[in-house]
This record gives sequence, structure tokens and C-alpha cells, in this order.
Amino acid sequence: MPRTGIPTGITASDVHEAVAKLRRNGLPASFSPHTDYVLVMEGEWFPPKAVVAQAAERVAGRVLSSSDFSGGDGPGQANRVLRRLGFEVIRRKADGVVIDPVVRWCRHVGITRRAVVDGATSAHQPTTLLYFLALFASGAPRFAPWNVIKRELGNFLGAAGGDKTPQYPLRVLSREGVLAADALGPLESEQRWTLGGLDSQNPSFGLPDDLYVELGSNPDRVSEVVAFLGTLFANPNQFDAVRTAIGVIDSATNTSTNGDASN
Repeated sequence: MPRTGIPTGITASDVHEAVAKLRRNGLPASFSPHTDYVLVMEGEWFPPKAVVAQAAERVAGRVLSSSDFSGGDGPGQANRVLRRLGFEVIRRKADGVVIDPVVRWCRHVGITRRAVVDGATSAHQPTTLLYFLALFASGAPRFAPWNVIKRELGNFLGAAGGDKTPQYPLRVLSREGVLAADALGPLESEQRWTLGGLDSQNPSFGLPDDLYVELGSNPDRVSEVVAFLGTLFANPNQFDAVRTAIGVIDSATNTSTNGDASN
């Protein structure tokens, strides 16, 4: 049983300061980084109990030890305290301070260079990424070969109002690490990113490993990624048209690729 419990008077500012200290100094000695719950702050995960222990220093006069209080969801426990202060605590398993792979991937996508055609940002990249999300959610293998991608994805790019040129978004997204590429070989050369070069090498493409693992463990987060990609389209109607054509709905439980895509 906790000896002292969590003192009253901890504020949101105390929590922010505690997180800053954990970033600088790591976890207090009596706390484990392996937790079922994590505090989510700006895409990073922190053990809630360690955060509360550090945040209590101002009102308690010391950093609490792990035996002083409980880290659960009940009254007077760490998760409840943090949530009442307006913080997000979710059930996870994490090792110390790590970056949420979904947040990290979305940020990476957001800063990836995109082509502008006739004054409008091209829909090629978000369309390509929706296609790979649909493949993932349908249970397809992680990597899809070029000889399958080029026709299916080309048709979807056409439906998005652009040219049927899947080699261009694949080149940028794989070079940026937003997509993983397998068996590229000499395709790293600019001259080999032609239809003929891709046909001869037949490389495969798929979601990067950390995103693939995260979505595999938490398939409901597919909807989070889909919603983010929707913000990259010129307008909601374009997004809805592409999402419908590909078959991406809102979650992994009802997401699939369109069976007529390659016809």
C-alpha cells in the first residue's frame, strides 16, 4: 500500500516541468520504464507514475518514490491525477521516453517535398500512402512488388486527377523514408527511376517498419493516419473520392483495397 499518497496541489505547470526534467535527467532510480500506461505529450511517451513523482516535488518538498503511491486509474492514483489536469494517458507499453511512431511518421510526411501542378499541390503522395494503408489493413504482405503496384496505384493516381505516374511519388517517399523499399539495388541512381528501370528490377515497397508494427499492434490507429492524410488533399471532395476509390474507410476493421482496382 502507498505510504504517503499523491499530495494535493500538483498543477499542470508542475507536470510540464517534471517532463522537462525527465527529458534531461531520465527516470528517478526507483521507477521502471516498462509501463502499461503512458502519458502522451507532443508525440512522446512518459511513464505516468514517474511524471507524478517528479511533479510532486514542489508541493511535497521531494521527488516521491515508487512505493509512495499507485500508478493506476482509481481515485488518488497517478493516471487519474494527470487526466484531471487535462493530460492524455493511454494504455500502452513503452520503454522510457520514445517517439510515438504514428506522430513521427505523420510529421515526416508533412515536411516531405510535394510537387505543385497548375498552382495546386499534387495529390500523388497522399494517394500513394492511402493505397499502402489499404494494403496493410486488408492483410496483404507488408511489401508489394512494383509489377503489382504500377497498375493499381497508377489507376488511383488517375482517379485523384493526376497523371498515372506511380514512379514519382514512390521515388520521393522511399528516399525520404516515408515508405520502405526492398531490393532497390541500382535504382538509387536517378536514371533508373524510369518505368523500364523499375520493370527490370521489380523492387517492392511498403510501410516503414515502426509504423507497420504500431498499426499491427493497434489497428484502430489506421483511422488516425487516414484522417491526417486527408488534410493533404486540396479539398475534402478530392479526399473522399480517392478514399472511396481505394477502399480506405475509417478503421482497419472495415478497410480494404478496391477489388476492381487492377481491372
